[in-house]
Amino acid sequence: MKKVVVMLVFTSLVIVCMTGLPGFAESEYEKWQREELNSFSEFRDKRDKEFTSYLKKQWHEFRLFKGDKFYDKPKPSRLPVAKKRPPEKTPPIKGKIIKKVSLPLPPKKIKPRRTAQAPPAVKKGKPLKLDFYGLSLGFSYDPGIKIRPGGKIDKNSISSFWEVLSKSDYEGLIKQVKYYKKELKLNDWGYHLLVYKVGERIYKRSQNGAVMFTWFILSKSGYEARIGYNNDSVHLLLPSTQALFSVPYLTFSGKKFYAVSFDGRRKKLGSLYTYKGSYPDARRVMNYEIKNVPEITKVVMNRRLKFDYRGKGFSIPVRYDKGVVDYFKYYPQTDIEVYFGASISRDADSSLVKGLKPLVEGKTEGEAVNIILRLVQTSFKYKTDDNQFGREKYMLPEETLFYPFSDCEDRAVLFAYLVNKLIGLDVVGLHYPNHIATAVKFSSNIRGDSIIYKGRKYTICDPTYINADIGAAMPQFKKVNPKVIRFI
Repeated sequence: MKKVVVMLVFTSLVIVCMTGLPGFAESEYEKWQREELNSFSEFRDKRDKEFTSYLKKQWHEFRLFKGDKFYDKPKPSRLPVAKKRPPEKTPPIKGKIIKKVSLPLPPKKIKPRRTAQAPPAVKKGKPLKLDFYGLSLGFSYDPGIKIRPGGKIDKNSISSFWEVLSKSDYEGLIKQVKYYKKELKLNDWGYHLLVYKVGERIYKRSQNGAVMFTWFILSKSGYEARIGYNNDSVHLLLPSTQALFSVPYLTFSGKKFYAVSFDGRRKKLGSLYTYKGSYPDARRVMNYEIKNVPEITKVVMNRRLKFDYRGKGFSIPVRYDKGVVDYFKYYPQTDIEVYFGASISRDADSSLVKGLKPLVEGKTEGEAVNIILRLVQTSFKYKTDDNQFGREKYMLPEETLFYPFSDCEDRAVLFAYLVNKLIGLDVVGLHYPNHIATAVKFSSNIRGDSIIYKGRKYTICDPTYINADIGAAMPQFKKVNPKVIRFI
């Protein structure tokens, strides 16, 4: 492919020079240029032609594996509550004093935008407007992209779909989607979601059409995407850098291809008809890391976090972005490290640090972490994900601030973020058979339950063990050796 592009550029330069020579007619140049462009088009079409031919033949039925489970046992429906000690009988926690907490940059005071800047001009086509989490996005596309899958869904209809779309002017649309991916700071999931929502608008009332469109565009964008069908419905299959949980999958050459969902619903798939090969040069694998908060329409909301500590009541005002909450509503359940290392909105970041700053400054590390621990333990009501959502869903700090209930991993992620942000101490997650807790590496020795990780002591801090101080593991886990979870 690179050789063809280089040759075209070189020969184009030669012809530009030759057009100034006597006897070289403009019509000859135009004829040559047309022939060269046609040969380049044939190179691309040859690839699509071969893949279309492959799709007409190489389909087999495969049994799917049920989605893997993160927990070995069900989470507890009720939490243990540690006995409160009277403040006068609670000795202070000695150690290094926290002198100053730095405030993060405040959120920008700008009006919430409702329209994103349009992408650079592309070849004219049919206009399309899309509401992407409150943000109006404009596209134009070749009407040839729109083909309604007719009749029975099988290898012939799917291969015909690919053949027709491969002959359309799809490159312009891909340029626009990639532009918005960069402009809105979307990760792979965001790009995937945006493509699907464009497909929904083009293929109105045709779920199969939207899914096949997504498969085609992702493949043409370099992602290793496959498709499968059963009972007249199609399903997108995508490999991932991280493990996905509660998602059915197929394995090809040791690589898992997950039947991802766009609405969070659990798919009960016994088997699918699909193929083993991949579209040429489509090798990119989905990466679910969350390094940036998507720049979509802000919907800033307020909440107060109330808790008691050492006989004194506190009320911390916080802000969060409901737009971010909506965006991550159906985020696939992936490795817990992703959530520990994820970014949060500037509104939530600034308000949490500002609210807790006066409570932890001047305290020892142990006392400050204890305050944060009590905040997370008692400011939120407990309910398992199955009871709240009907499915397992890990929550980012922004989501924990919004939803009425949270469980162990949600609180562990929020606690780890606060300790790291406010105090700068190293925090790890602790994965028990049916529970997630945390442990903190303090500068001074802290009494209580702990683990040794890489030769260093980490004191257990459990954000779900109500009223428990640092150094107190839940009674049922005191003799259990947990797996250690590091930040990404």
